[in-house]
Amino acid sequence: MSCFLLPKSICDKLNSIVSNFWWKGDPEKKGIHWQSWECMTQPKEEGGMGFRNFKAMNEALLARQSWRQLKNPNAYWAKILKGLYFPNSSFLEAVKGSRASWIWLSILHGRETLAKGLRWQVQGGSQIKFWDDKWIPSLPQYKVATQKPVGSSIEWVSDIINKERGCWNKERLNLVVSAEEI
Repeated sequence: MSCFLLPKSICDKLNSIVSNFWWKGDPEKKGIHWQSWECMTQPKEEGGMGFRNFKAMNEALLARQSWRQLKNPNAYWAKILKGLYFPNSSFLEAVKGSRASWIWLSILHGRETLAKGLRWQVQGGSQIKFWDDKWIPSLPQYKVATQKPVGSSIEWVSDIINKERGCWNKERLNLVVSAEEI
């Protein structure tokens, strides 16, 4: 489950086997469905039983593989994937390609799940795209909503950091984004 995206039918069948065991106990008898399966898969803190939903678990494990690819790009397996599928781009910008394996398609699915929650932590800002990346925790979409002005030289977050004082260059910011975003 951590390497391959399982078909929905298999996940549904696994969920069905577990739910039937708990609801029926004996395959020959009819059981009582005390709660919906969605309720039973909720965490105990939220009133559920804490059972695993196999589709969600599969997606979470694939997202973990994507996270490992991001955090350990020098691992042997990560270098192999990079050489095969995205030699000229970053993992976050990699595309499916024409000869994608099932493993690669599964990892890309995990990357989609992971990307929903990814945010940059600004340090030097040299790798964060000012206009495109999610890096501002106080904004709803976590990124600059203002459209990039024509002719703006600001590409990276590091372009608006005053390097001598280690603070934001508010004069440059005032020229390109709204007061709310500043």
